[in-house]
Amino acid sequence: MGASAASPVTVTGLTNRKHYTCTVAATNDRGTSAISDPSNAIVPASTPTPPTGVTVTSGNATASVAFTSSADDGGSPITSYRATCTSSNSGVTGTTAGTTSPIVVSGITNGHTYQCTATATNAIGTSAASSPSTTFVPATVPGAPSGVTGALAGSGGAKVAWTAPTDGGSAITGYRITPYAQGVAQRPLTFNSFATTQTLTGLQNAKSYQFTVDAMNVVGHGAASGKSVAIIVGVPGSPGKPKVTKVASKSLKVTWTAAANNGAAISQYNVTCKSSNGGVTKTKSGKASPITVGTLTAGKSYTCRVTATNSRGTGAASAASAAVKA
Repeated sequence: MGASAASPVTVTGLTNRKHYTCTVAATNDRGTSAISDPSNAIVPASTPTPPTGVTVTSGNATASVAFTSSADDGGSPITSYRATCTSSNSGVTGTTAGTTSPIVVSGITNGHTYQCTATATNAIGTSAASSPSTTFVPATVPGAPSGVTGALAGSGGAKVAWTAPTDGGSAITGYRITPYAQGVAQRPLTFNSFATTQTLTGLQNAKSYQFTVDAMNVVGHGAASGKSVAIIVGVPGSPGKPKVTKVASKSLKVTWTAAANNGAAISQYNVTCKSSNGGVTKTKSGKASPITVGTLTAGKSYTCRVTATNSRGTGAASAASAAVKA
């Protein structure tokens, strides 16, 4: 029952979900009137209780928000639910309505931290928000690396370098390099490293190689880069350990066993003799063994090393010779 000096009169304490009709009587100082005819039937109701148990499965700029339906619809059937995902570090807020769990919220920002809540709506209005989900970071696989290059790195080796791609919202955990020998893909090599340069070994000398690179994070592998420009693997091997003999004051004769050419003729050898006790360093080039290195510092002790060069580059140096005085 409720009372008021004018219309309308608010009656409280009714029971939700029960059917009611209402009547009105007027009272003045002489008494109370007869009651009016009854109103149309009504059923009191309130907004629903909030959903519970909100959990999230994240994806590429998306969140699939699951929840347990409201325990109490407030006396009026629930017509929709709404999931809202809010970032704590400037990501775009996302919100989507649906009629059942889960609800997929799209358009949120990869790499940013989020929590999601859910509300329920009936004819009376919208519930309070649920307790928030645990935090999560939406992400996708990394982009494709760019600028991939291959360079010779000794016999059967190549140094592959690239520019890191976008990480997709989750830190890059490594890279995968796929060599292509004469255009045919070989077994990929995985490197669990942030480095953007890796040296490959065990390649076949005298063959043409190209390389692609893809990046990986906790979501998976991204797209592969384009192929690098082709290189032909196989700088010369190391010459044999040289033998050094003194042929005159300040002059040393250096002999060695020829290096393997690895598929391309050796065009030049370089002999470098260094002193351990203050003599000048000298380098002399030639087509084959032996080579005499002159104008060294008389009386100083020297060791010599030899490198071989072909059309693909210069190979690793030989072992050092025994020390000899010039």
